[in-house]
Amino acid sequence: MKDRQLSWADRKDFFVVESKSMFELWTRNIPGKAVLCYTAADGTMPQAIRPRLIKPTVSDCSFKVEGPDNEDLKKRLYQKIIYLIYLVSNHAQSEVNYLDDNCKLKELRDKLHSLCIKTGSGLSRKVTFDETELNNPVEYAINDSCLYLEAGCDKDVQARAVSRYLFNNTSVADSLELVLFHKTEEELRRSIGGQNLKMLHKLWQEDYETKWRAFENELERRFSCLNLKNDSKWFCFDAQHAK
Repeated sequence: MKDRQLSWADRKDFFVVESKSMFELWTRNIPGKAVLCYTAADGTMPQAIRPRLIKPTVSDCSFKVEGPDNEDLKKRLYQKIIYLIYLVSNHAQSEVNYLDDNCKLKELRDKLHSLCIKTGSGLSRKVTFDETELNNPVEYAINDSCLYLEAGCDKDVQARAVSRYLFNNTSVADSLELVLFHKTEEELRRSIGGQNLKMLHKLWQEDYETKWRAFENELERRFSCLNLKNDSKWFCFDAQHAK
């Protein structure tokens, strides 16, 4: 494509990029130079066109006006993370099963703990093709443990960003959006069942068993001094009632 016009070429006076996003950025902003977008599932490229390949340099993202961190989204992620784990582990478009892979689960836990979600207006990245530098507006971007969101972006954009950052898989974004933004915890608990819920809590919390035993011990300590059987305000269900 050259100047937004498709044409056949019998000479090698065009450039090659490897992604749709870079192809669209080029065609929007670089006139007078022909470009071909070539992608292959196995990552190979014909030797004949390889010398024409341009690999752009992408800089860190930045806002024109930086806003506050999005603490609400991170809080929501913590509240729904066990349901997201269950979703992704059973999703047809996911190759990772966090229920059977402790290493992947630890990576996910570390990613969430270190996550910082920044917002602002005018989010963009600088992209350099050879000597041509372009400003590429984006709705979200990821740098290390920071997720950058354009202020006021829709929930589907936030879902894609979270899917990319946490799971490196935007194919689960639509389903993730439903869980994260549109379903209540009560609905999610009913959908996955009590046994699965308990299993998920145990998997996610590294010290789950220790905390649970401490909770039981604390209950026993608090109520051990009470004579509940002789207290008319309490009903005690014991072996006698079970008969």
